[in-house]
Amino acid sequence: MPEERSRRPTAVIIAALEGVVIMCRVEQSTAPMEATAVEVHDLPAHALRDRPDQGQAPRP
Repeated sequence: MPEERSRRPTAVIIAALEGVVIMCRVEQSTAPMEATAVEVHDLPAHALRDRPDQGQAPRP
C-alpha cells in the first residue's frame, strides 16, 4: 500500500487504540479493548482490498 494511502487507516487504528485505553481505565475492564480489537482487526485487510491497482476505485 502506498505510504500516502496508508496514513488514514493507520491514524484510525491509533486513535481507536488510544481511545480504548481510556475507556478500559474508566470502566476498569478489558471489555472495550476486546470489542475494539474485533473491529480493528479487519481494517488493514479492507484498506488493502480497496487498492486502486486491484481494479477498484479508491474509497473516499
